[in-house]
Amino acid sequence: MKRGKKLIVLACALAAVLVLYLGVTLVTRHISDKNAVTETQGTFAATSFTADDIRSITWTNLGSEYTISKTDDGWTLDGYDGFRLNQDDAAAMADAVSALKATRRLDGGVEDSDYGLAEPTLTVKIVLNDGSKITLAEGDKNDVTDAYYLRVTAGESVVYTVETDLQTAFDQKLSDLFVKETLPSLSESAQRVVLTRADDEITLVCSTDDDGNAHWYEETADGTRALNDETAQTLYDTIRDFAWYELVEWNADADALSGYGFDAPTAVVRAESLNDDGETTVWQVEIGGEFSSSYDYVRLPGSATVYRMKNELRKLAAGYSYSDYADKTVLTVDAETIESLTLTVRGEAHALRIWTETVDATPGEATPATASEATSGEGTTVRCASLDGNEWSPDSYDEIVSRLLALEAEDALTSVPEHADEPVLTVSVQTADAQSDVSFSVSELDAEHSLILRSDGAIFQFSAADADALIRALTYALK
Repeated sequence: MKRGKKLIVLACALAAVLVLYLGVTLVTRHISDKNAVTETQGTFAATSFTADDIRSITWTNLGSEYTISKTDDGWTLDGYDGFRLNQDDAAAMADAVSALKATRRLDGGVEDSDYGLAEPTLTVKIVLNDGSKITLAEGDKNDVTDAYYLRVTAGESVVYTVETDLQTAFDQKLSDLFVKETLPSLSESAQRVVLTRADDEITLVCSTDDDGNAHWYEETADGTRALNDETAQTLYDTIRDFAWYELVEWNADADALSGYGFDAPTAVVRAESLNDDGETTVWQVEIGGEFSSSYDYVRLPGSATVYRMKNELRKLAAGYSYSDYADKTVLTVDAETIESLTLTVRGEAHALRIWTETVDATPGEATPATASEATSGEGTTVRCASLDGNEWSPDSYDEIVSRLLALEAEDALTSVPEHADEPVLTVSVQTADAQSDVSFSVSELDAEHSLILRSDGAIFQFSAADADALIRALTYALK
């Protein structure tokens, strides 16, 4: 009897445990079912409004909140009167959030932290024309599907996946949204460059020869002096390639402009070119102080808009010197145009001439050793040379001309230093075009340097050792 009672008690206890287990299981399953996330694939309208339905868009970037609103005149940036908002960028934002198509829908107990929605990478607030408000929160990217998790209006349990990364349209700094001022487009046909600095003004002019080659000169009170064409062209090309880098301030007042260094600009750079219509295009910017070691403040003269720009142009403009830009070639004529030379070497003068003659092409007739020839159908063209009126070798003449044309000065000077009055070498070149005639003299300057004075006013410093080697070579060749 006692044993029977025990069995009954055990059976009752087992039943109670079973009832408790079933209750816990049902409750747990109910909770699990309630928190389960249902994923449905397909095509869903995450947003159904169009860009035309939007009244305003608000977003946050780099800790700053911006709002753009639509007016009858287009999009404006709220709180920034007069700000030249890029209408294309504003339209791109409106298009990005309009009629968004989703590829998956997640319903149920979505945990924000699982999808990057606890701290969204981007939040966009939209106000429609009818006054309704919509908030879009973009979360993580699904690396498997390359889609982004998106919640439409905070608090809703539905999460979508969309293929559009909204940050592409909204990752914009204030400077990115600003329509920068337009700089004139300079052509390749340069006319002049004017560099206005704190204490002087430099004017470089460009002329084009019959072959289309550009030649640069610096204007002075006494005329012009030749520059190295490649170096001057680099300056002009730097100006042509100039573009605003980044907006610093779009509506600076007088105090701000002074702080940027525009009360005493480092330089004003002006360039002029000839356009296809034969009219002159004028380009001009003002360079203020340094933004950093690599950037300067720049603006259009008189403008309240300030930008920063790489300091390459400032270095070229503020660092310009005639010595750096000068054409240090002593003789700037073509060998083919030279008809005669007069050389005075340490007081001894020599006259050199070169010319051509055409003689009959007589078989077996020898050409003089002092001439070089080229045969044509009508006869033989002979190059003849003379030294002090006597027949001379054209090759010897060519050697001297080649030496003179190869002369390259060490430096170009702006004034004549004290030097020995008596030149050690004087060279006078007569060309087919008498206007191209040029002469120069070489004088002793000091133990290491010689001085070259050219007839057009150019002043050069030359190596004393090179000058001595030239004179010895000429003395030997002219024997």
